[in-house]
Amino acid sequence: NRDEINQTVQLGTGVPGQATVLPSSKFYVEEYHKAYAQYDPDEANRLLDEVGLDKKDAEGFRMLPDGSPMSLTIEYWPGEGPKGPVTELVVQHWKAVGIKVEGKPEERSFFHTRIAANEHDITLWHLDRMSDMLFPVYPDWLVPVRGEFYAGIEWGNWYLSGGKAGEEPPEEVKANLKRFEVMNTSMNEAERINAGKEICKSQAENLWTIGTVGLAPRPVIAKNA
Repeated sequence: NRDEINQTVQLGTGVPGQATVLPSSKFYVEEYHKAYAQYDPDEANRLLDEVGLDKKDAEGFRMLPDGSPMSLTIEYWPGEGPKGPVTELVVQHWKAVGIKVEGKPEERSFFHTRIAANEHDITLWHLDRMSDMLFPVYPDWLVPVRGEFYAGIEWGNWYLSGGKAGEEPPEEVKANLKRFEVMNTSMNEAERINAGKEICKSQAENLWTIGTVGLAPRPVIAKNA
């Protein structure tokens, strides 16, 4: 429920939406920012039932097809932004549709060690590097160009190693990796912009990263000149 997150955590100053580039970006498409960002528990329940998670335990939590409990942990470092309060709300939203999940704050170096080892279920981070200056070089939250792509650590390792390590990603992810290379190598500006927009479109269609609320103002202390 992005509206609740915005009102509760950001005091209504943020913008609910999916993970994508900043609205000021030449790669931005409003449709991609709004993709699947509506709060609809009935549709969520329908989709979860449809993928085979239609059986529940005595507490109302969903079970895996083999009858074992489905339990997830959101590991996160609580620094730089309201990650803790956002996680607490997401946990409640997911529990309301039968997903048993808990948030687990961790010390930063321990957190990064676990993520790099691909030992996490789910994690989160603030969506930085989404400006035109950084996105073409560091599209880490949408494309696994390094081991920092939390939604696919082993895909990033595969790319970095030239296929010698990690896990080979699906074709759509491979296509995004090629689009990333076009953004960095093409001398044609229109071609670079199209490649970036295609990455954002792929994110909107596949939700490699799930966005919540962004564009909230942050206070800055300035000295009088």
